Amino acid sequence: MSWVAAGAFHNSNELYDAPKCHPHTRVAVLDDIMKWVNESEGKDDFIMWLFGPAGAGKSAIAKKIAELAAEKKLLIGTFFFSRTSSTRHTQDKLIPSLAYQMAQSVPSTRAHIEDAIERDPAIFHKNLQTQIDTLLVEPFRSAQTQIVPSQKLIIIDGLDEPLPIIFHLL
Repeated sequence: MSWVAAGAFHNSNELYDAPKCHPHTRVAVLDDIMKWVNESEGKDDFIMWLFGPAGAGKSAIAKKIAELAAEKKLLIGTFFFSRTSSTRHTQDKLIPSLAYQMAQSVPSTRAHIEDAIERDPAIFHKNLQTQIDTLLVEPFRSAQTQIVPSQKLIIIDGLDEPLPIIFHLL
């Protein structure tokens, strides 16, 4: 687990004081995003990018969507970047952390991920695209016949701090 940043998960202790949406605020935004999550087939609209000025609540929205999606078994994984965290401030642990969460939330991908790591133990030192293909896309596609169609959401917050991205994994 040395390549996994557990502090980047939406339910991590490291995010204990993370921003939260106050009750009855941002309801329309949350509803719109959850509608997209539930209804999108991911062919033409597989990425949703939240943008706005610093302090607008993007991270709070991303965290709330992660919580809602997790409750409904829609969430594959999350990664919340942070400039002040030693494990969450670079992309080094992004894909391994998402692959770990995918193996947990979509068990049929686990063997495919483990096989990929066995075949290439240096995968964590490869470029980002190779890691994405090897640890996320290929295992997901290989296990797709066993995957519940609703399991499809990955949330990444703070790519260039703070710009959350919410996307479907196809």
